[in-house]
Amino acid sequence: MTERGPQACAPARARWWLRPRTVVIAVACAVLLPVALMWAAFLFLISQEDYQPAPGTLTYYLGISSLVRGVVVPGAAGAPHYYGTVGDGNKPARSEVAYEVPPEHLEETVAAVHAYLLRNGLHERAVDAEGRAMVQAYYGELVRYTEYEAPQGGLVVLIVEPLRGGPTHRLSVSDYD
Repeated sequence: MTERGPQACAPARARWWLRPRTVVIAVACAVLLPVALMWAAFLFLISQEDYQPAPGTLTYYLGISSLVRGVVVPGAAGAPHYYGTVGDGNKPARSEVAYEVPPEHLEETVAAVHAYLLRNGLHERAVDAEGRAMVQAYYGELVRYTEYEAPQGGLVVLIVEPLRGGPTHRLSVSDYD
């Protein structure tokens, strides 16, 4: 025996953070924690059937599609209004942004949004007469109604309608998932 006692002869103990059990637990936590957080965020989102998130909130980033978040309207008269729904029954999931646009900026605004949608890989699709009549009956007077189709099969709709009580128009872009 040495002066230090029996521990001096024992092999050096592995550092606690290098033990196999600690490494396995750390790796499991690193994998399971993000999965658990994604599920919690998903459950939070579906707990709200319809939502109107403010930009920068968790619901805004989880519930509003990136295509809709990226819509910029150069001639808007105010802040954008976001709306989303997870859908239920025969109602499809949808992300929407709406702006109020004064009539003097309407044409350039519609052209800018149309160009944005085309740049993002969407293609304008024809709407048959029966479909247009159904849309007209639902919305009333429309200035513009255009449907776009994504290569992977999604539907995006650009609607311009006059607001009651003034010359301002409402421009909305809806992304149906």
